[in-house]
Amino acid sequence: MFTVTINTNATGKALKEFRAMLPYVAASTLTELGRATQDRMPTVLQRRFDRPTPYTLRSVRVEYANKNKLRSVVGFPQSEDASGRSKNEFIRPGALGTSSRRQKRTEYLLTQKGFLPAGWITVPGSHAKRTLLDGFGNIPGSIYKQIIQSLQIRPKGRAVSKASQRRATSMGVASEFFAVAPGTNKLGKNAGYLPAGVYRRTRKGLQQYLLFVKRASYEKRLDMRQAGIETAQEKGVAIVQAVFRDVQQKFAAYASKRAGR
Repeated sequence: MFTVTINTNATGKALKEFRAMLPYVAASTLTELGRATQDRMPTVLQRRFDRPTPYTLRSVRVEYANKNKLRSVVGFPQSEDASGRSKNEFIRPGALGTSSRRQKRTEYLLTQKGFLPAGWITVPGSHAKRTLLDGFGNIPGSIYKQIIQSLQIRPKGRAVSKASQRRATSMGVASEFFAVAPGTNKLGKNAGYLPAGVYRRTRKGLQQYLLFVKRASYEKRLDMRQAGIETAQEKGVAIVQAVFRDVQQKFAAYASKRAGR
């Protein structure tokens, strides 16, 4: 025969402490899972995109959870469909998969000046694709600056550079770059049709820098939710255990401090 005795007072106290800890354990767990997913994202981005820039790899942010808001959000700030004219529009189309995207700054300026129809976008032209793309497959920002200045499409625009103006003058034209709007024209070789876009005049002929297109479709390449699930599957148990130990230690230290008053 044996006797089992349960101290209900001690059990009740432990349960009360456990309930008090739970919101902190949950918030810290969500935050740590968010951080772990953020750390995982550069590898995911490099696997899913062609040569993502360092800026893109650094752009993933985490919105931390707290005991009053048990939610941790990992993503690109202001990249949602409903966020208006997003600063991070560069990642949204390819990440979510869309049939269109908003205009970039240069495209907006081209539209304002009547060169590019509203809603149309630009893609690298034949010359740009052969010789101008940087190590990440993009036209360098310095080229866009040259185009903006030469076409004088900057609002309250900066003057055309002296070097560009000298080159234009030496060829007997008004500006080194010119834009061709969509529609019938006879501006090409032997009075042929010249596709809509931005061109540069050179002594060897015309170089196509930008091509105007109605739209570009983007395949969905990034599944942030799946990245979070994989992180939780790989690290979730270890994170919960570490967080629980940390919260227990903090509660014990706080209780000890109060008892010593």
